[in-house]
Amino acid sequence: MVLGLVALAGCRSKPRLAEKALVELRGSDGHLVLQVGHDGDNFGDERLSWYTGPEQGGTLQRLPGGAGSASVDDTHLTLRRAHNGDLALTSNARLRLTINRRSDGLRVGDGEGFPVARIAVDGQVARMHGPGGELQASAKQEGGRTVVIDRENKTLGFLTGTLSAEQSLLAFLPKLTPVEQALLLVTPVPAAKAVKP
Repeated sequence: MVLGLVALAGCRSKPRLAEKALVELRGSDGHLVLQVGHDGDNFGDERLSWYTGPEQGGTLQRLPGGAGSASVDDTHLTLRRAHNGDLALTSNARLRLTINRRSDGLRVGDGEGFPVARIAVDGQVARMHGPGGELQASAKQEGGRTVVIDRENKTLGFLTGTLSAEQSLLAFLPKLTPVEQALLLVTPVPAAKAVKP
């Protein structure tokens, strides 16, 4: 059984901030980079809006199992959860990213099966390493938000919402579009697999 999250067509009307934000990504200077939330009277979990500015935004459709989809311009994105909990992000039916849980954390691969990143939690800090093992970013929850820094301790951004430090780092994967970031930020990461006795 595969469950998914779908991003629907970009807004036909001018994009606007959601009335009830679930997640906000802000740059190091505090400016809004991305917001995902509920619009109008629709405060259910199924349809969400994403917004990056007055010219770019749209709607996400969450499907059962905590995944979904979206469409922007000529691109249709789907984030599906496999029966084992792993996630697969497709763009126009072509595999773009995979996210799976291993004993040492999350593994992210590209559509060709090559490693993109590994995200591991050590205490209160989540760290994202590149395919060669180099540290790319770290995230820690502080003061009601998640702070993300690079390997030189420079702030990359801040996230608010009910996100773990581990999930927050997904927004900082290389070469993601805003709608891909939105899909990843509102979809629970693969859970740790139960250890058999």
